[in-house]
Amino acid sequence: MPSPLRSFLLLLFFSLAASPCLAQHKADSLTKRLQATLQDTDRLNTLNALSREIINTHPDSTAIAYSNEALKLGEKLKASALPAVSKCGEHGTGKAIKNLGVMNYFQGNYSQALILFLRALEIFEKTNDKAGIANVLGNIGVIYNILGDYSKALEYSFKGLKLEEASGNKSGILAKLSGIGLVYFQQQDYNKALEFYFKALKLAEELGDKTLAATNLSNIGIVYMVRKNFAGALNYYQQAYVKAKETGQENTLCVLLGNLGNISKDQGDSALAHGNRSLAFEDKYPKALEYYTEALKKAEGIQDKRNMASNLGDIGALFLQMAENLPPNQSAPKYKEAESYLLKSIAIIDSVGALDYKKDVEQGLSDLYLHTGRYQLAFEHYKKHISAKDTLFSAESAKKSTRTAMQYDFDKKEAVSTAEHKSEMDKQQAVAEEESRKQKIIIGSVALGLLFVLVFALFILRSWRITNKQKRVIEEQKKAVEHQKEMVVHQKEMVEEKNKEITDSITYAQRLQKAILPRRRDIHALFPDSFVLYIPKDIVAGDFYWMESSKGLTFIAAADSTGHGVPGAMVSVVCSNALNRAVKEFGLSEPGLILNKVRELVIETFEKSESEVKDGMDISLACINSNSGAVSWAGANNPLWYLQGGVMKELTADKQPIGRTDHPKPFTTHHIQLNKGDILYLFTDGLPDQFGGPKGKKFKYKAFQEILVSNASTSCSETKTRLEDAFHDWKGNLEQVDDICVIGIRINTLS
Repeated sequence: MPSPLRSFLLLLFFSLAASPCLAQHKADSLTKRLQATLQDTDRLNTLNALSREIINTHPDSTAIAYSNEALKLGEKLKASALPAVSKCGEHGTGKAIKNLGVMNYFQGNYSQALILFLRALEIFEKTNDKAGIANVLGNIGVIYNILGDYSKALEYSFKGLKLEEASGNKSGILAKLSGIGLVYFQQQDYNKALEFYFKALKLAEELGDKTLAATNLSNIGIVYMVRKNFAGALNYYQQAYVKAKETGQENTLCVLLGNLGNISKDQGDSALAHGNRSLAFEDKYPKALEYYTEALKKAEGIQDKRNMASNLGDIGALFLQMAENLPPNQSAPKYKEAESYLLKSIAIIDSVGALDYKKDVEQGLSDLYLHTGRYQLAFEHYKKHISAKDTLFSAESAKKSTRTAMQYDFDKKEAVSTAEHKSEMDKQQAVAEEESRKQKIIIGSVALGLLFVLVFALFILRSWRITNKQKRVIEEQKKAVEHQKEMVVHQKEMVEEKNKEITDSITYAQRLQKAILPRRRDIHALFPDSFVLYIPKDIVAGDFYWMESSKGLTFIAAADSTGHGVPGAMVSVVCSNALNRAVKEFGLSEPGLILNKVRELVIETFEKSESEVKDGMDISLACINSNSGAVSWAGANNPLWYLQGGVMKELTADKQPIGRTDHPKPFTTHHIQLNKGDILYLFTDGLPDQFGGPKGKKFKYKAFQEILVSNASTSCSETKTRLEDAFHDWKGNLEQVDDICVIGIRINTLS
């Protein structure tokens, strides 16, 4: 899913790089020459030429070694007593530093590259190497453009252009025109960008350079594409494609095919917006798929992983778009294709760390899973999309901070350089004055006194200037720190606002979930000595409790829906609604039959999804006749405990959930007779499964039961307090692992 800007940068890079075959041939020739070279000056020039030739193929090892050797040799020759040799050493040192700057650029070390280019510029100006000055000015412009300082990028690029025009170097003029066009493009001044791209195109055609002609044709197409002028963009892309194919520019062809696919897809979007569905599916989408597929093959052929990931993502997005605009009975295959390509894209993206692509592909996966009913996956990939987006935002903020710090470093360096230069001038002046004093000693004490006064005045003036310089540096440093502080405060406010929006949404979801829970006062009205211990893991929960009265009977349940948090809460709403329907709509009163009907309703709800959903719940459901003490009960995975005569007893649940399962069986209804004072306990597995204690182990059912038995003679409210204290003491500083729901009811109303 490459943006137009990414496509431009990629094309610019490969258009300025030499042909690998040609570069290798020249490198081989220079290597042989280096082996036969004995004279230091010739060796220095050969090392620099060889380093520059292989930068595009070995920027991290061989080229660096050659440049470092050239740098050492250049420093050695600079100390020569022969002016011609010394000048050669000075010039060779500048070239070696420039080559190291280029290598740092290719490796992404932009701040170091800028420092090296500025050092090289200083040397080229000293040796009056106008070609070197023009070349390195363009390089500095490129770095400032990458760092987002567009005013300095234009300043250095135009200085370089002026020098290239003065010397008549058309290749240099062409490179500077393209670079200036890019700066204007990034500033969104598209008219200016087109002006310089067309100038560069005209010059490339005059020189017969098809490679750079293809690059600038593509750049012009990108501007038209950003302006939504698809016909114009298509025209220039096709011209660029023809020239790139003639010159065998595989990387350029790969990017162009991706852009042609984008145009075809966007024109398909336009057709859909005007109701012409057949035009989109019969012409535009297949054409876009053809371009993307060919682009993918070329990227795979040259092992360009970023373009492979980009084109896989484009194909996945295209299939997703096609699926969304098809009838439901025809969209499933397209969704499957989309998922396959998007997952392949993510795998490559994660291996190369391309966050700019990751945020778009994760968004596509989230949309796909949302449309296909896989809400948990949709939520997970949406979080990854937000994470990638936030990381990119942080990287951009860091880049701005780096620019501020770099500016301070360069200003400080300039101040130090000026002070050192002035110090050197003062030393030379003092020497001249001392010689003059020796020659004119006869002038006497008056002249000597005046000389001392002059020296003292110069010292005071120098100290005053240095103090002012330092004061300006400190003020600029203070401004930079204040600016960084403002940026940090702004970022903090943005994060807090985003967190508040998310928390507000979940809190509102909590209010909606609370609406399905029975009111505590209604439970206490029916069972005065009772308690409900309900501790969600997150703001909203998958566990819930439920109560309903019908035909003189009271139904009460503790349920554990699949998952917790937002996904679990969504499942709990479905399951609570099914319980209400089973009792109210279908008039069922036997717990086993109620659970059978609830399972049927839950499966029926989730079968509406195009993908298989196995969510459901575990539950302990009791039906209580308060007048007679008769209790009927059924359970799915969760048992029922009841204290009778001081002894804890248990009814075992059916080992199957409420939801889709292999070999489902009817739920069993158990019947017991309780006496006044007996206590029922309904619960989920959250409390026994909680990790904690001195060894970080589970709380377990045995400890849970011991608390209930030891507090049998106390009120239910006191038992709740003991359970809650035991839970928090056991958990300590560890994270709560699941939602907790425990219900206790003492039978006190037998007639």
